[in-house]
Amino acid sequence: TASNPRGALGRSAWLPAALAGAGPVLPLCGGWALPAAALIGAWLDGATVLPVSEATGRGLPETLQGVRGPDRVIAAGEGAFPANLPARAGAADLRAYDPVRSRPLALLHRALGGTGEDLPGPLTSPWAGLSGAWGVRWLVLPAATDVGAAAATGWVPVSSDPHRRVLANSRVLPPLRIVSASVAAAGRPDGRGWEHLDFSAVALADRTEERGGRGKVTVLKRRPWLWKAHVDAEGDVLAVLHVPAARGWRVFLDGDPVGFEVVDLAAMGVEVPEGAHEVCWRYEPPGFRLGVVATMVGLAGCLMLAVSGRRPQ
Repeated sequence: TASNPRGALGRSAWLPAALAGAGPVLPLCGGWALPAAALIGAWLDGATVLPVSEATGRGLPETLQGVRGPDRVIAAGEGAFPANLPARAGAADLRAYDPVRSRPLALLHRALGGTGEDLPGPLTSPWAGLSGAWGVRWLVLPAATDVGAAAATGWVPVSSDPHRRVLANSRVLPPLRIVSASVAAAGRPDGRGWEHLDFSAVALADRTEERGGRGKVTVLKRRPWLWKAHVDAEGDVLAVLHVPAARGWRVFLDGDPVGFEVVDLAAMGVEVPEGAHEVCWRYEPPGFRLGVVATMVGLAGCLMLAVSGRRPQ
């Protein structure tokens, strides 16, 4: 979609347009026709969300076939693989971590050299430090790419094939961790000025703040829409979840809603006081409940049409 956004828009728009044009005719077929057409349209749209490997003629590199869990992948340069392809193997591509990019995620992509209004284009500056702070363990480059610049920041070549090269990040960190200090960002995010930071101990923020505590975090539950963790803190700490901040995310400390601050460009940081606590990050799309109610009302109306259509005239 980044290379041909107009074409992608056309492909995603023709089916709703066709259904809208057929709207006056569908009720004549009975009350079942409208919901059936909507379900078919949703299935056809959903079947194209994750691109197949034929989009590039190649699947994932063999090194990444078994990647699972929180490890993330990024690709730099043209021709590595589509941004959503790793999701088919259970891995997460940082370029496509969210279907609709929030502004913080767009800033993170820009810091790594990605451009584009939808999914970002090729990442031209995959800094090992900043990528590692976001749990990115693997970098894929076209085979002809000189890996010298990437190796200088912490990437280690591990495998290659005729088309691509795979590098491992020596600075990778867990996506959920405890830090003891926040530091104000100095310089531009698209430069190497941040690569000297120890992201395991500090988080980039709008202001510098020393908390002085330390702690241990244990992940209790991990889902795309829900992270729950147990935190043992000795002093005040900041629990940072490296999932892109967006409208709809809420954070709970021991069951009570609390605010969060955006750190490391797009992550969600929560202040945790001394002691043992449970921290939960939960996502619910804005307007989700209203949408559920409206959908149920619409389906009930369609059912009434279907029943009334069977009555003899």
